[in-house]
Amino acid sequence: MKIQFKGLFIAIIPAVLAYSLIDSLVEFSIARIVGISFIKYFEQELHCHYGIQFYLLNFVAFSCEMLMVMFFYASIRPLFNSISKPVVISTLFFICFTGLFLAQLINLGLYPVKPAILFCISTVFSLPAAMYMGANTYERYFKTIDPAKQNNLLK
Repeated sequence: MKIQFKGLFIAIIPAVLAYSLIDSLVEFSIARIVGISFIKYFEQELHCHYGIQFYLLNFVAFSCEMLMVMFFYASIRPLFNSISKPVVISTLFFICFTGLFLAQLINLGLYPVKPAILFCISTVFSLPAAMYMGANTYERYFKTIDPAKQNNLLK
């Protein structure tokens, strides 16, 4: 099965929205319980105030990251019969990759531990749901393609 790039771009929309919503809820809950807020922590440590440019750049960067994860999903999807196995593999790959990258940044002293823990917790909760939403949208897009085209794509 060839990768449907149009389907990937369509699939990242609900994936990014789901991730953002769940991530916000998780971060809000953790901030209420523990008292650590990701943005406020960095604003206090760096003595700056993040404006709209920060949020827009963050949104664009995360959308590109989600596109890469969905691309990985689409590339391994033909190997499995169900949607769930490639979603789990893609999710675990991304969580392990970002966890190892964060561990290296913490080890080098470039990233503080408290926000890293918060990021890991929110990613563990948010990414599986976002990946499933994106994968479901991608699969629905693939099913809307003309059956004659589908046969050519499966070869």
